[in-house]
Amino acid sequence: MTSVVVAAPSTLAADVGAGVADAGGSVVDVAIAATLTAMCTEPGVCAPGGGGFLTIWPAGEDPLSIDGYMTMPGKDLDADRPLLSRQVTMEYGGGITTEVGPASIAVPGGFAALDSAHRRWGRLPWAEVIGAVADALVDGFPLPAACRYYLGFSGESVFGLDPVSRSALHDGDRLLDTGESIVVDGLVDTLRHIAEVGAQSFYRGDLAKSIADDLADRGSRLTRLDLAGYQALTRSPATSRLGEWTVATTPPPAVGGVTLSAILRLIFQATDPLDPMAWIGAQVEVLGNHRRQLDSAADREAAGWDLLGRIPDDPVSAGSTVSIAAAGSDGTVCAATMSGGYGSGVIPTGTGLWMNNSLGEVELNPGGLEATPVGARLISNMAPTALEGPGRRLAIGSPGADRITSALAVTLTLLMAGEDLTTAVEHPRAHYERRTRRVSAEPNLNLSELSLGLVEFPARDMYFGGVTAVESSRGVVGGHADSRRTGGVATGGSRK
Repeated sequence: MTSVVVAAPSTLAADVGAGVADAGGSVVDVAIAATLTAMCTEPGVCAPGGGGFLTIWPAGEDPLSIDGYMTMPGKDLDADRPLLSRQVTMEYGGGITTEVGPASIAVPGGFAALDSAHRRWGRLPWAEVIGAVADALVDGFPLPAACRYYLGFSGESVFGLDPVSRSALHDGDRLLDTGESIVVDGLVDTLRHIAEVGAQSFYRGDLAKSIADDLADRGSRLTRLDLAGYQALTRSPATSRLGEWTVATTPPPAVGGVTLSAILRLIFQATDPLDPMAWIGAQVEVLGNHRRQLDSAADREAAGWDLLGRIPDDPVSAGSTVSIAAAGSDGTVCAATMSGGYGSGVIPTGTGLWMNNSLGEVELNPGGLEATPVGARLISNMAPTALEGPGRRLAIGSPGADRITSALAVTLTLLMAGEDLTTAVEHPRAHYERRTRRVSAEPNLNLSELSLGLVEFPARDMYFGGVTAVESSRGVVGGHADSRRTGGVATGGSRK
């Protein structure tokens, strides 16, 4: 028997993953089931019509990264097609402005990424893995606390305009509360169709035609050719040697992995890597200087590798999200992070699939949409990571927009220093706010030497991410889900 542990944003997602393990699924099967469950059951925080990344380190093999992030739509776009979006300003996160509606939807890559991982490392049939997700949602799902918090700001302005979206989240004019049941019309039927026909049904065939045509009629840039031409890409990860540890994470053109790698490399060059001032110093150096170069670079892939090349390791080796991590007793680990942006609020008629608003995330499109060629990957902060050290193999990830890299850097530094999962994940964090040039921090960090402005939070807060982490150590698996968000950990067993 191979034991598999999964850490996810909710108990439901973790339990679905564990059920797939009990049915004989591989570590990757478990991660796929838990990830898709989270994408479908975290409204506002993620969306099944979103995308993201997986970092997989199979036992006895080299690590790989699967890029299933959103791309710029508009292939064969009719110049006369009216585009419909609107700008929304919310108090969420201290105040954000974003574009929502049909024209904010980028080409989703989530289903393609999960399919790519399954084709290489899946053990159960695709229909059984995805069918397990559909079966779990037949009677709906409880509204998670983190989603309810965000929907308190966006429930009307973003998710209250599409009639199916509004109906799922409201009882009359009342926004549903944490724990109340959410039923999204059409979701289970669509998942069962994708389970039976395959992931390609989302990109080609009747389902793809229905999605593209419906969104076109409502003012979206998305076309049938955009969906038909989408491909998940398998890449070699960005890899760093830090002492006795090898850390593998998402490579360019995504900016999250190289930013995380650069921060970790600088932390490990410090006299005391466990000093919070070393964490902040590394963040100031990377987030305050190099990220501006990445954000505006015409060639983000070249700029990302150039950044790592200028910060040596031991030696140099080549918004709104959910994070899932799974590990097997055989040493295989998988980390997945998916995003739907702030949410477009749009569900293509009859599908039950909320769509992303990744084109509307202004902070990730600093040059404007005109600067993004049709078909190109958008900018992403996500950095699902796998690492190997003395007797331990781990997978880790976090949601949290800009705070993803700081949350992971703090947690990974502690893990590589020998801390257990719970201690490392729950440890107080600090984050350098590059736009305001001040530091936000949780209590009980020694920041007496800080010369920057400081925003002190009264307690640990979901603002600083929601890390999920698992490990396989000499045949024993374990995991922890950050208490900053209501997550879950479950273990199942599968036969080889």
